[in-house]
Amino acid sequence: MAFTYIDSNDLTYWSGLMSSKADLPLIISRLIRRTTPGLDSSLIPIGISTFSAGWDGIALNSNATQFVPAGLSLWEMGTDKQPASKAEKDYQKRKADPLSQPFDEAVFVFVTTRPWKTKEKWIAAKKQENMFRDIKVIDADQLVEWLNTSPVSIPELTQRIGRKIGADVRPLAAFWQEWSTGPKQQKFPASLICAGRQGQRNDLKTKLAGPPRLITVRAGTKEEALAFIAGALQLDEERLFDNTIIVGDQNNLLEMMTTKVAIVIANIPQANLLYGVTPDRQHILLPLAASEKFEDGEAIVLPRLGREQTISALQEMGLDEEHARALSRKTARNIHALRRTLGFDVAIPEWAAAQVAADLIPALLTGKWSDDRDGDRIIIEYLSGTSYEQYTERIMRWVVHPDAPILHIGNNWRLTSPQDAWEYLGRYVTSTQLKNFQDAFLMACGDIKPSLSLEPQQRVYAAFLGKTSDYSRVLREGLTQSVILIALFGEAFQVLLQPSPQLWADQLVGQLIQHPVGDLWKSMDDIMPMLADASPSAVLYRLENFIDRQPAVIGDVFENAPSLLHDSYYHTGLLWALEELAWLPDHLLRASQLLVKLNLLDPGVKIMNRPVNSLRHVFQPMMPQTYASNAQRITTLQTIRQRFPDAAWSLFLNLLPGSLPIAHTNEKLRWREFLEEDVEIYTDEQYAEYVYFISHSLLGMAGLNVPRVATLLERFVDLAAGDRSALLALLLENKEHFRNEEQLIRATVREILYNHHNDYHQLAFMPAEMVAQFQKIYEAMMPVDTTAALIWVFNDHWAKFPDGLGKKHDDYEGREKEMAKRRTTTLTAIYKDNDFEQFIALLANVKEPGVFGQTAALITMTAAERVRFAALVSDENEFLRYGAIRFIYWYHIRRGLQAFKKLFQAFSKAGYNLEAKVAFLTAARSCHELWQFVSTLGEAAEKAYWKQCDTDISDRDEGHVRYQLNHFMSAGRFISALEVCTHNKKVLDTPSLLSVLEQLATQPAEETKRVDSSNVTHLFKYCYDRNDYDPQLMARLEWLYAEWIAGRYSPTKPKELYRELRENPALFVEFLSYIYRPDDLSMAEAEIAGIEEKVILQRAKKADALLDGLDTLPGQTEGPALDGEILTSWVQEVRRLSDERARLKKADLLIGRLLAKYPENPECWPPEPIAAMLENIDSDNLRTNFRIGVTNKRSFTSRSPYAGGYIERNNARYFRNFEACHRLKHPVTAQIFAHIAIQYDLRARDEDNDALANDIDG
Repeated sequence: MAFTYIDSNDLTYWSGLMSSKADLPLIISRLIRRTTPGLDSSLIPIGISTFSAGWDGIALNSNATQFVPAGLSLWEMGTDKQPASKAEKDYQKRKADPLSQPFDEAVFVFVTTRPWKTKEKWIAAKKQENMFRDIKVIDADQLVEWLNTSPVSIPELTQRIGRKIGADVRPLAAFWQEWSTGPKQQKFPASLICAGRQGQRNDLKTKLAGPPRLITVRAGTKEEALAFIAGALQLDEERLFDNTIIVGDQNNLLEMMTTKVAIVIANIPQANLLYGVTPDRQHILLPLAASEKFEDGEAIVLPRLGREQTISALQEMGLDEEHARALSRKTARNIHALRRTLGFDVAIPEWAAAQVAADLIPALLTGKWSDDRDGDRIIIEYLSGTSYEQYTERIMRWVVHPDAPILHIGNNWRLTSPQDAWEYLGRYVTSTQLKNFQDAFLMACGDIKPSLSLEPQQRVYAAFLGKTSDYSRVLREGLTQSVILIALFGEAFQVLLQPSPQLWADQLVGQLIQHPVGDLWKSMDDIMPMLADASPSAVLYRLENFIDRQPAVIGDVFENAPSLLHDSYYHTGLLWALEELAWLPDHLLRASQLLVKLNLLDPGVKIMNRPVNSLRHVFQPMMPQTYASNAQRITTLQTIRQRFPDAAWSLFLNLLPGSLPIAHTNEKLRWREFLEEDVEIYTDEQYAEYVYFISHSLLGMAGLNVPRVATLLERFVDLAAGDRSALLALLLENKEHFRNEEQLIRATVREILYNHHNDYHQLAFMPAEMVAQFQKIYEAMMPVDTTAALIWVFNDHWAKFPDGLGKKHDDYEGREKEMAKRRTTTLTAIYKDNDFEQFIALLANVKEPGVFGQTAALITMTAAERVRFAALVSDENEFLRYGAIRFIYWYHIRRGLQAFKKLFQAFSKAGYNLEAKVAFLTAARSCHELWQFVSTLGEAAEKAYWKQCDTDISDRDEGHVRYQLNHFMSAGRFISALEVCTHNKKVLDTPSLLSVLEQLATQPAEETKRVDSSNVTHLFKYCYDRNDYDPQLMARLEWLYAEWIAGRYSPTKPKELYRELRENPALFVEFLSYIYRPDDLSMAEAEIAGIEEKVILQRAKKADALLDGLDTLPGQTEGPALDGEILTSWVQEVRRLSDERARLKKADLLIGRLLAKYPENPECWPPEPIAAMLENIDSDNLRTNFRIGVTNKRSFTSRSPYAGGYIERNNARYFRNFEACHRLKHPVTAQIFAHIAIQYDLRARDEDNDALANDIDG
């Protein structure tokens, strides 16, 4: 049917309708906006506002049109049968009250839907009055003409009079109103159809801003493409949105292209009719389905809805974030599944028809599976009753369907939206199919992982040893997901099961986990959370049964399987299952009790996923990870306290909020949680009630238990206010009980007072009366014995005096001096309170014997006592020995060398042997003046001293440095000599530095310290920078230290050896022969005859490190230039010599790897000499390893899990550029790059598939 226009009869009919008076302003308003390009603004009240006082319309226009004057125009309008009377009435009314409008600048416009033959006479009369700048009347005839210039407006009017205007012609706004409005008047926001498509929106906006053209928009279906156009225009181009028309046939399309409509959408069945069309009046938008054939290299192709943007749009609709995220995941953001789930589309999808459902039932039951696992293929064959290839071929047509119920991503298959699929297909599942499904579920999910037959430390190599499961993880998840959906929605899906779908699921899951086999529970780690979702009662029952009766079965899941990067455990799935069930109030107590019992079985795994942490997160006050009410949580905790008192103490203590409470999140059920209704809103008052319960319970559990009370004191500021007062009262009332030998309470109170005086934490704000109470408690618990009262000063590196040292917190120097002063006073008092043997015996009992010894060096003792104290330097007790070392060290520092000498002489006279004397001397600070004194003590003492003393790296005096260095070298302490060189290299000449390196590498060191490789490599770099060394000696040292200086993290490279390798092919082949055996094994025995195996291994490692680190080619200069003759000659000679030594294949391997290291030029690479070599040397080894070397230079990559293969695609384009560069001259080289590009394309596809799977499931 051809498009028809409005005529005066239509207007006359419409004018007689009651609704015309209210509708006319809306029609005129839209006409003005659609047909007035220069419109600056317009204000025309519509709807009920038309009955209010004021002008019917006001417009401001820059460029006059036939119907809208330039400048300001004031509008009145009506549908009255007598237009002259209506016009006169409105004119006089506005003349009497202009409503602040400037008449002399405005045009008065009157619009009537009726014919008015005498309008010109009326206009002329009004112009004579000169009230307005001009007078204009638009009657029925002119209004018809105006309407017919705007085809978008015609359907809006004909809809009101019930007349059809043509086939498939309607405004875009009308389509959007219908498409975006659901049966319950819910609205589908434009932001949702455009979610994650900002780039496509921008592209459309840019193209619409240009000259008229054909613009194609391609989506899964035409409908989706059309909806996107509507949504994008509404969001970005509202004026264009209002002036866009949809045309469904070719004839009307041609008609619309002659009008002034802004955009025509060609929603025609045969898109190829538009080939060659060149619009000249307006843009033509062509919505296309993915399957439609239409060549357009600039088509706007819509991607899948973006995950985060979809979630945001769903939240705009009123869903909370959690439900929005779940809906995004469960529908795979397929627009059709999403609209069905949201209730916008009630039509039955094509794939749900009874005649085709049978094809999809096996896929429905399986949910997910993988192509590359034999077990998965067997399951599909079992459920479909046909071969795997036949079945997948049969369902492929539904994979490519615009409303695809199945996705095929890489090797994996999955339902697009499982719940959507079950809703339409579940009714067709037969009892036989369900029986087969049960068999498949038990077979795949009950499979014990073959890797568990290996020892734990071998399981990391399970894939290499052929110990992998026949069933993929995705299959097990898919099957379990089907059990969940049947259990929760089976009745709604019309799946016929007796006595009920949930009881069927309970029995099935219970049958799966009924066996007390530890390896079975380990194997179910990946699906255990889903099993809990399917059947909470079965999982809880079996766990309770096994933990109580056969705890070893469940305890096995805590087994640790070491791997290359991190250890593997099998208990995390079990924890997540219980975390999920704890969300449900009905299961909170049982899940919590199981976590308590699991914690008793936990051997102390070294990861955060532990039962104690799961339990803490469930009940954390800040953000409880359960839907249970406040009262239910408190009741559950009270039960745990009664049944597990020791576990409850630890749990409650963990739940007590700190000064900065932190909330953690637990795993949630993916399906069952959304059945939970009436979740209590957690208020501040409930939080306070909950925290008070925890605090008060802790006080009750502590009782008079000293360690527990001490622990509560440590958490004093975290307790509820009333419990703080109660705790202080408890201490004062029972001070005798709490004055125990360990002084736990007194020590904790002391720390509280210290922190208060030092403004630490909330303790700084304690009221004065509370501080006084603490002080009273502290004094009341003071031991009678002086030593017992004071010895605590030496139990912390920084003693926490109850008055806070009386210094400002930031006065560190003052605080240190005060600390030293108080410790000296304290130790003096202790010294006086004990005989000397008792005094030094205290060293063995304090926690900081070094501080004790340091302070002892400052107090007054007799000379004999000092000797006795120093003699502990040789004691077997490490605390006594360390106290004596610090005593001697600080005695030397504080009293000076002369006092030290005097003490040493007294020590010597006391008859201590040489070993004790050397221990005494080495305890002192190593410095030049001490060395001079040691040199006077005899050769034996001096030699023994230099065997043990520390280095002095702070003295930069050249003479002192050399003195120290020479003695270390003489003592065979080459590692210490290296440390001296490293810190003092600027005052030592190069031969001295190299001599130390040489001795260290060739002579056994008389010390057990570890050599710091960075000291070695930096020393080499320093000598290279000086460039005043003997090249032969340097080359020898480079060989000795090859593994370090040629290593990846070395700051330098072996300069001389690499120069020699580039100039001497024979040396390169020699090193190569150290690494690889000859192909002729008869030559191998002769080559290594008489050489120790240790030497063979060492030189192989050195040679491998050197050749691996060689990255500059023979003939390569500092710049990009490469001397092809030198390189070619070198390669030829290396290959000739290697062939003589039966290692040509190995030589080609290394040559290919070396050539790949030449610096790349993004324009064209490699240069001619290398490309020619690849072309002319017929060696697969060389070419293959060149390719591998080029690829390996890219190292590893990191990206978002949703990013896809953009890195690989960029690499593929990069190497195709090289392929094109060499295609005509070096076809072999070009083929190498083509192979690399193909590999990157394949990896890009895999990354894209992984990203898509992550994006859908995220």
